[in-house]
Amino acid sequence: EFRRVLFRSDGFEVVNLFHLGRLFSSYPPDATEEIGVTVAPYTSANGGSVAGIIDILGRTGPAHRTTAGGGFSFGSLSAYAGGGSERVRYFGTGRVFHIGTLRFVPGVDIPYHFEDLYGSLVFGPPDRPKGRVTVFATQDRAGDQSDLYLNWDNLVVGTRWRLVDRPATSFELSTAAASFRQSGDDVPVVRSSSFADIRNRFARLSVNGDLVKTAAATRFATGFSLGWRTVRNQITDGSLQQAGVPQFQRTSVDVDRLEWGGYAEATRRFGRVALEAAVRA
Repeated sequence: EFRRVLFRSDGFEVVNLFHLGRLFSSYPPDATEEIGVTVAPYTSANGGSVAGIIDILGRTGPAHRTTAGGGFSFGSLSAYAGGGSERVRYFGTGRVFHIGTLRFVPGVDIPYHFEDLYGSLVFGPPDRPKGRVTVFATQDRAGDQSDLYLNWDNLVVGTRWRLVDRPATSFELSTAAASFRQSGDDVPVVRSSSFADIRNRFARLSVNGDLVKTAAATRFATGFSLGWRTVRNQITDGSLQQAGVPQFQRTSVDVDRLEWGGYAEATRRFGRVALEAAVRA
């Protein structure tokens, strides 16, 4: 949906950045290096949303040493480690949360837990890395698998590599796979006595390329984006649904679509003044 805010991790699209019920962020706090917020209008290199982009840059391990740590709070345990060399650096962090009973809706108490994982490999010198691999995964488990339950899973795997790295020319290629799944039987509906069976999946595969050329006071950039998006949205009556009880909105969506785009922009500086022309399709 182009009208919603687009979330990214290390420049790779994240379908969902929250835990069940949007109560918690699913991004491990120890993984965050910095957060970039871009609001429209923005440069032609950015697309996919007219509302804004939030990009979380993950941490990388330090060169020539190892760092590690962890923490504990009510129901939550986290740990991280990172290190490496000038050639390659690694960083990984995880978080687990468990609570015996959680009341999602009035009168329904169920066990709940979630796990988060973030990992990265960065190749090349720290001041100008040549490549990066990012993995981000989360899962939520609510309820008892033998009765009512809801599973909530999120996965992002992305790679980026600068194939051409010259003083005046660079070309970067990136690929990513993102998936968000929901599945549940007899899930209680908030502010209702209804129960739903849910089978949802939202996924996207993408390939992007960006070429930049500079000369004196002129900069030219162009790029492309190809993606395949899948939407499976199935919501039906649960087995506990009673006759005469107000029902939720049943849904049945099955969509596959090809997404493509491209951009070109040129910038010319005249002293303190810069002129820019750009187009995006």
